[in-house]
Amino acid sequence: PAGKYVLTVSTFDAGKEAPFALTVGSTAAPVTLAALPAEGSGLHRHVIRSEWSGAAAAGSPNHHHYERNPQVRLTLSRATDVLLRLRLPSRPSPRPALGLALFSGGGGRRLGADEARLSRALASTAVYSYPAGGALIPRQRLEAGSYVVIPSTFDPHQGKFELVVYAAAGAATMEAL
Repeated sequence: PAGKYVLTVSTFDAGKEAPFALTVGSTAAPVTLAALPAEGSGLHRHVIRSEWSGAAAAGSPNHHHYERNPQVRLTLSRATDVLLRLRLPSRPSPRPALGLALFSGGGGRRLGADEARLSRALASTAVYSYPAGGALIPRQRLEAGSYVVIPSTFDPHQGKFELVVYAAAGAATMEAL
């Protein structure tokens, strides 16, 4: 049927590259192909590398200590589009389900248990999932101000992670709390 579709070319085994040809045709309507822009296109990329360890490997709110997960302050000097991605730098087995939440404010300090409720988040991944590319909060416009980002796993998990934030050049700074 008519519509917009995304075609993803991949190999069966991760990390293998090979040349390919893609042919698309239609007997019903003209077909146009266009490459998708890269993630965060037009924005500057910021990365914080950290880890869930000890009490900071707290898991989801189901485990009653969500606020103990690592927290990152995101400060925006002006309104900008922002996209957030949480990913793992390695492939642990089993791979943990990832979640990401963005909260307003924080006043430069860690959020407490009452403030770090997912129902109070400005944006979140909504569900914990296992995508190979990590968890994503899609691109959205945020006003200047201070925000707190909480990366988490569904079950408590010890391991390293990368938080990638895309924002306008010069508009964002990040700091672990």
